[in-house]
Amino acid sequence: REIAYQGMVDRIPGLDAVASVADLPMVYPPWEDARSDGRGNIWVMVAGPAGNRDHWEVFSPDGILLGSVAAPFTELQRTFWTTERVHVVVEDQATGLAEIQVYRIERGGG
Repeated sequence: REIAYQGMVDRIPGLDAVASVADLPMVYPPWEDARSDGRGNIWVMVAGPAGNRDHWEVFSPDGILLGSVAAPFTELQRTFWTTERVHVVVEDQATGLAEIQVYRIERGGG
């Protein structure tokens, strides 16, 4: 927590005047965000070690856990989900321009 707080203070002028390390939570939330695919399955982003988003728990539309999936991307705000694909808007590291990465949703056994 101390390292995370100091990193934020170093980047944001005046933050130390309005916030302290005590404002940071002691534990990470059990999940970060959720999305629904074209079949109505619910993809819940789960915090991994040290709070990194590293996988999804996938649930059927009626709430049955279908399994865990490694997260090939962690930016969920700029995504578009269909039945078979996820489109993610990312910034090209070399040019700084937006590009779209497309991931196929593979389903085992149907």
